[in-house]
Amino acid sequence: MEHHIVGFDNEQARALRGEILASQIAEGIFTEDEAEAMQQPGATTTSWLSANSKRPGHTLILVDGGVVTAAADLFGGDVRGECVLENFAVRRASQGQGHSRELWRLVREDARVNEMDTIMIFALIADQHAVGYWRHVLDRAPTENGSMMCGGSNFEAVGWRYKVK
Repeated sequence: MEHHIVGFDNEQARALRGEILASQIAEGIFTEDEAEAMQQPGATTTSWLSANSKRPGHTLILVDGGVVTAAADLFGGDVRGECVLENFAVRRASQGQGHSRELWRLVREDARVNEMDTIMIFALIADQHAVGYWRHVLDRAPTENGSMMCGGSNFEAVGWRYKVK
């Protein structure tokens, strides 16, 4: 497996996000219209990041056999020393092969290199797979509440502050 830092507009990372959204539509988390809106730049706002504070960031990707198998977006948060992790995704065919563990390791390493003290992580309550995943990985219950607005819909979220060591 190899990894790269790319821009948010990386075509393979966008395709992976699209696959994840399609599975979330199938699970009833989002409607097709909501998922379509989420793919438009600036279409969503979140309580954990003010609209005018998204500091520059990047996408971390894992590549296996020439295919992007996992991706995560990291960017500066509202508070100095904090970064926000969004769109943490592993291709379904690559799940159970250590890709999410490796991507999480890269996220923490990237935060350390960029002198971030805290990684903010949020998961939509409707996406119990994501909530359960972060509960398991971080080995604790969420400590934050939040929400995401998209296309006139409000999605409640829970979150964690992970202290980078």
